[in-house]
Amino acid sequence: MRFTIPQDILDASDCSHKHTCLTDAYCKGRAMCEVTCTTGRYITFLEPGFAEEALRQCPYAVKFSDKVVCKCPTRYYLHKEYGI
Repeated sequence: MRFTIPQDILDASDCSHKHTCLTDAYCKGRAMCEVTCTTGRYITFLEPGFAEEALRQCPYAVKFSDKVVCKCPTRYYLHKEYGI
């Protein structure tokens, strides 16, 4: 694993992609969605255009008004701790 994530964060993430983001910063073969900011507990705002594919493939990505929000605990942690 390239990134070290606390076990409680991994346990909170029911990842259908088997945490492939932890080895190469890619999610199922495509670059992870770009982050605009994080707020609250596990709330990550994503770049709108970049995240459209994630809306179709990821159970954590949801459209909120004109924003795309990711609720994945692992993605939140990767951005907060590693800046990605």
